[in-house]
Order: sequence, then C-alpha cells, then structure tokens
Amino acid sequence: MEPRIFPSKILLFGEYVILLQGKALVMPYSHFSASLQFDIKAQFSNEVLRNFYQFISKLPELKYKIDLKRFQSDLEKGLYIESTIPVGYGLGSSGAVTAAIFNQYCLRIEDISTKDEDYLLHLKKGLSEMESFFHFKSSGIDPLVCYCNKPLLYEDNKVELLNFSLTQTQICQVALIDTGIPHEAHNLVEQFINNCMDDTYLTAIRNNIIIPSNNCIDALLEGNRSKFFRNISDLSASQFNYFRPMIVPSLETLWKQSFQTDYFVLKLCGSGGGGYLLAFVKNYDAFNEVLKLYNLSALMVG
Repeated sequence: MEPRIFPSKILLFGEYVILLQGKALVMPYSHFSASLQFDIKAQFSNEVLRNFYQFISKLPELKYKIDLKRFQSDLEKGLYIESTIPVGYGLGSSGAVTAAIFNQYCLRIEDISTKDEDYLLHLKKGLSEMESFFHFKSSGIDPLVCYCNKPLLYEDNKVELLNFSLTQTQICQVALIDTGIPHEAHNLVEQFINNCMDDTYLTAIRNNIIIPSNNCIDALLEGNRSKFFRNISDLSASQFNYFRPMIVPSLETLWKQSFQTDYFVLKLCGSGGGGYLLAFVKNYDAFNEVLKLYNLSALMVG
C-alpha cells in the first residue's frame, strides 16, 4: 500500500488574532507535502521521529491511543518522514508530521466526513497534544488541516470544514513570496501577547486588525470582491503599522510600494519574521515585474 501523503497548509487569515478570538481561515496546500517512508539510512529524520515517539510515550493521557509498540518497531526498521515542506516557513511542516503519525498509529481512526463539530474539536485537541512536541504549545489547527486535507474555518472555538477553493472565488490570485529567511515564531508570539497587556494596543488590534481580518474571511466565502479588497487593503496597512517586528526589514520597501499600486496587496503568512509573505494579486504581470526589481520569487497558490 502506498503511504498516505499529507499536504502543507496556508493560514490565509487569522495570524495572531486567533489568540484574541478572531476568526481563522486555513487551507491545505499540496504543492508541498510529507509522508512516512522506510530507509535505514535516513538517520536524521529517523532520530526526530524517535524523539517524537519518546515524547508521545510519556504523555500521561492522550485523547487518542497510539500504537506505541508498532511505532517503535517501525522506527527500528528505518521509519522516517519524507517531506518537501520547508521548515520555518509557516507552512505546517510539523503539522504534516503529526498528521502522518496519527494516521499511521492511532488505534481508532474514524471517517471525518460522518462526524460533527464536537468530534472535530476533540480531534483538534488530540492533535495539539501531539504537535506540542514541536512547538511547546500547539492549537492543533495545523495538523487538523493537514489530516483532513480540507479548508477549515475556526471561529468562537468552533471548527468547520469547508467546500472552498481560491480558484472558485475568482476574486484574485494568491501568491507566496519567499523572504529567504526561516522564522522563529515563539518569540514573536510571546512579544505580541505581552503587547496586548496594554489596553491601548489591544483596542487598536481589535479595531484595526481583527475586524478587517474577519471581514476578509467573510468576503472570500461570500465571493464579494469589492468588500475583500477594501478590507485586505486596510489589514495590510494595519499589519505594517502594528506588526512591524514581524516584517523582514529588507521587504519593508516592497510592502510600502504595494500601497502605491493597484497590482497587489501584502500580508503576513503565519507569524511572520521570515518564511513566506502572502500576496493577493490583481495584475499578475505587473506584480511579477515588481518582484524582479527585488530579486524575489513567488509561488502561485490560486
């Protein structure tokens, strides 16, 4: 049997605001993927999975039982993770690994298409326990999207799987711009949480980040182009003002230039600080010419 392949993910909207009960829209991105393979020579990846095994085996009460005996046996046979997902780019490399291990060794796999919202929340919590090995603390959303391979809307502690694609909306094209720098999310998130302890900053985030971010999600799902670009423009400007530490300094000029054109709009892809930027593109040819000026490359998503 061919090993199941798990896609990477893109957090279209919801970075940081999800910590303040804002909405999040996440989608699988199959351009990058991961799967479990066997090769006794793949020592580094095998060692990572061995450490993952040790972590899981010491968790006191996992929400889902893992067949640790079979997991350990497969590690001795050279189990490793074959992945094209870049690490430190916000595309869910650890989420895909978690989903792959869960799928292979969970003792109770159920058909998600027949399950309700409560089951998805329970599954998210179980996956978050496992993925915390990689991030200390995990929401569980990344491995859930990778596991379900469907777009996901997270709102008010509710999870909904969507029949949605960027192509179907026909609102714009979406691109990933490679900053060339892997990011470290932990320090940025910690800094954001500390900043939110200031009431003035928190109010500004709620008014200038959360509201347009939520509106962007609504507009995408509604297929409302004018509403979408009105709000994504507001969100981009607010991220530049309030999330400057999350923007790679060498790309600040590009971000400023986006305000002066009608070709594209930029926003963070995940926590920022490197990895990818998201571009919502109206005019691809003009957008591509701008990228050339900065010696940047982009992957088209939809």
